[in-house]
Formats: sequence, structure tokens, C-alpha cells
Amino acid sequence: MGQDYQGGKHYAAIKRGGCHEDAVWCLRCGDVCRHCGRWLIGIGGEDNFVTAFAPSKYFILVTYMMLAFGIGFEFPILLVFLQMANIVSPQQLSSVRRYAVVGILVLVAVITPSGDPISMLMLSVPMVLFYEVSILIGRLLRRRQPTTA
Repeated sequence: MGQDYQGGKHYAAIKRGGCHEDAVWCLRCGDVCRHCGRWLIGIGGEDNFVTAFAPSKYFILVTYMMLAFGIGFEFPILLVFLQMANIVSPQQLSSVRRYAVVGILVLVAVITPSGDPISMLMLSVPMVLFYEVSILIGRLLRRRQPTTA
């Protein structure tokens, strides 16, 4: 069975204190975040800002970010598929590399829901790297294809 099963009783992580420690850590982290939030709000003066924290806005932002990153990380699969279908060649992709990088930056600026440069960099750098990797994969696939005369 396993080490956690002894004499008909389950000794789960709660019995051993694992989940309890995690819960205590989360509560401590929540306290720290609450104090930091009060401190950050207090910097500008409580009369200058209206704080309206809403979980729905946070979940919408997280959902849009996950969607943007999901679309962005499907990008190399699309490029490899287009190369396998002989729609584009690795030479074509490498010849338009500069335009592709600019296009990637514009696309990332449009699909990321927040306007901060950090999330834009976090998505654009992997997409450019994926673009280069898809060119390499396309070249490897071209080498393995038998030439038809």
C-alpha cells in the first residue's frame, strides 16, 4: 500500500503537520501582505486615493494573462506546422526575422491585458526565442526529408 497507511487509518499530511504548516505559512504571508498593503496605501496619504480592491478584477487579469501566454506559447507549434506543410521555409523565416521581431512585439503589446513593460518582456522574449527555435527545427526537418527529383 504505502507508508501513510497504517492499521486502517490514513495518516495524511494534516496529521503529520504538513498542511498545518502550509496553512500557518499562508496566514503569515497574508499578514505580511496586509501590512505591506497598508504601508503602500499610507505612502500617498489615505485621503489622496480611493482603494477599491476587487477579486473579480484580479481573476479577469489572471485569466487574460493566461490566455495571452497560452496563445504566445502555441506560436512555435504553428510555425513548425507551416514548415512541415511546405507553406513557409526556414530560409523565408530567417530572411524576415527583423520584421517578425517587430511583429511579435506589436502582437504582444496588443494581447497582454496590462500595459506594463515587464509582462510584455516576459511574453515577447520567449516568443522571439521560440521563433528562432522553430527556424532550427524547420532546418532539421528539411535535412531529414528525402529530396524528390
